[in-house]
Formats: sequence, structure tokens, C-alpha cells
Amino acid sequence: MCMGIASSSVCCYLGFPCVEDDAFLSLLFRTTCVGYFTCSLLPYLLGPCKVSQAVLRTGMLVHSASAFLVSAYWCVGFGEWALLIVMVDLFQVFGVMVLLGDHVHRHFVFTFLGTIVAYMCRSERDAAAFHGLDMRAWAAMTVTVVVLLVGGVWFSGHHSIQFLQKKWDAVTSILAMSQEECLGL
Repeated sequence: MCMGIASSSVCCYLGFPCVEDDAFLSLLFRTTCVGYFTCSLLPYLLGPCKVSQAVLRTGMLVHSASAFLVSAYWCVGFGEWALLIVMVDLFQVFGVMVLLGDHVHRHFVFTFLGTIVAYMCRSERDAAAFHGLDMRAWAAMTVTVVVLLVGGVWFSGHHSIQFLQKKWDAVTSILAMSQEECLGL
């Protein structure tokens, strides 16, 4: 939750350069950041309870809505968008696993499909109005924040993440085996 508070603060500070020419969309993006900040802060203050669970789930949905908005008005480049969306989806999965513990698949599918649809249906934005380096710097900062979030959750030591780490270790050890070792020869 603390990482969510920090990331949403950075998100609100950075804004979204692809909608700077549209005050409403810029406000909408910052509103999703403030919404996620609030949905991360309230459960932290309230402690574990049913209200906290509902607020956290709402926060994950607000996080998805922010990803939809970013995808619908993306104007930097496909590679940057793809990297950001992979990281956003990983954070969504890890966040739901750690904070909520249920409906992980539903949150992931909702976020992943929504971002794909929003990106595919977006109208081409005129990127010439923005300095290319500034937009790429924004994309780099945004991806860095989400990578730090995903890394923080991955190394959190939460039991659901430890389970995933054990699965990952098992898969990598199987993939590293030779054919003879795998067949038990």
C-alpha cells in the first residue's frame, strides 16, 4: 500500500503528456492517480477490515481505468507502451494476489483486454506538439516507477509471491535439464 501511495503521487506529479492539449483528459488522468492514492491510503489507515478490502479492490479497478486511459491516448511509441503494459499487468496480478488474494484472473483479464482494446481503438495523436525527448523521458520515468513497484512486490516476502518464486525456480530447473536428465536416463 505504501508503494501504491508513492507511485500514485509520482503519477499525479508527472501527468500524462499525450493529453496536455486537452485539459479534461489531463484532469481525468490526474483524477485516476488521486483515486488510486486514496484507495491505497485509506486501507493503510483503517487496517484490515471488510471496508479496506472493498477500497483496495476499488483501487485496483481505478488502476485499470488509468491503464485504459493511458492506452487510449498513447502517443510515444509501441515499444514503450508494450513495456509499460506488461509491467502494469504484472503489478495488477501481484497487487491483487498480495492485497486481495482472490479474483486475480478476473482483474488481470479485465486490465489486459481493456488496455489492448483501448490501444487498438485509439485515435492517432499528434506527437509533434511535444518534444520527443520529453515524452520518452516521461515514458522512461513511468516504466521505472512501475518496475520498482513490481520489484518491490516480488521481493516483499508475501506467501503468495513466495509460492510463485518456488514455481519459477521449479520451471527454470526443468528447463535447464538436459534431455537425459529430464527423461531419467
